[in-house]
Amino acid sequence: MPVALFICLILFSRLSWSLEIEGTYDLGAGETRVVLLGTQDFDAIEPVLNGFVDENFEVSIRYIQASSRAIDKAIYKGLGSNFDVIMSSAVDLQVKAVNDGYANSLSIDLSDATQWRQELVQIAIEPIVTIFNQKLNPDFSVIKTRLDLIKALDGINVKKTLMIYDPAMSGVGYLLSRQDEIQDAKFWTLLESFKQQDFRPVCCSSQMIDGVINGEADLAYNIVESYALPNLKEDGPLQIIHFDDYQIAIPRTAFIPKDSNQSAAGEKFISFFLSESGQNLLTPSTRLSVLDANSVVGGPLRPIRLSPSLIISLDRVAKSEFFDQWLR
Repeated sequence: MPVALFICLILFSRLSWSLEIEGTYDLGAGETRVVLLGTQDFDAIEPVLNGFVDENFEVSIRYIQASSRAIDKAIYKGLGSNFDVIMSSAVDLQVKAVNDGYANSLSIDLSDATQWRQELVQIAIEPIVTIFNQKLNPDFSVIKTRLDLIKALDGINVKKTLMIYDPAMSGVGYLLSRQDEIQDAKFWTLLESFKQQDFRPVCCSSQMIDGVINGEADLAYNIVESYALPNLKEDGPLQIIHFDDYQIAIPRTAFIPKDSNQSAAGEKFISFFLSESGQNLLTPSTRLSVLDANSVVGGPLRPIRLSPSLIISLDRVAKSEFFDQWLR
């Protein structure tokens, strides 16, 4: 075993108590190793990673994939100098970590609309959609709004299996539920309709997508669209609902940890991600240009803005009130 790899394995094994890793991926052969810790599925981010190492042959990448909850827990328990960029779609947790002093200042020229304190930067946008199995539920194809969904569910005689991110398990799940609560006075009414069915809160988008495709679930609410799109096949069972009333869009954000060993290379990676070359390697609906054009299918885009107000929903009392109602 190469010495460098052996050392990396020792370092990450020491972190195992504080970080639950979902996958580890290596790209490039450069001597300068940049270690990225992120929530995004590797298949979705791989084109950008490959584009970066192709342009910067002196740099190699190790991408560590983990859940937003696991990453947040590890940040506060101490990641040390083992990671150079933290990327997550749980923007409220990211804002709090930066606010609590865990990020370095960036020297990149950033747009005010997509950065906070020159430390946290938005690198992509993720529209949120709902998916269903059209072979089992052809009538769901006429649903255009959340009110339509409530009416459809209330009129069903045979229970449907419905999935949603469990906000107690998923940082993104909690963020999306709180944003729905802000955007829509009917959010809790919608959940009441879900509760009358076979309602299954789950941990992960992959579980929801696989469940809809294989018929285990009839519908999954609040899915990251870019994860669903590769599974959208002609004559396949999966179909997407782009609601006409509104579409939440969550920012993918990045920051460089305070103790990063390779902060300069990490900043170079973020610069590439924000460049035209980097953005063109993303799925079109996830590029930052969507924010300017508001070019999404369905209703008006409701992007979550980088703001310290996001921290309010993480307050112990606010979370307690939300979960009291959720459990009811």
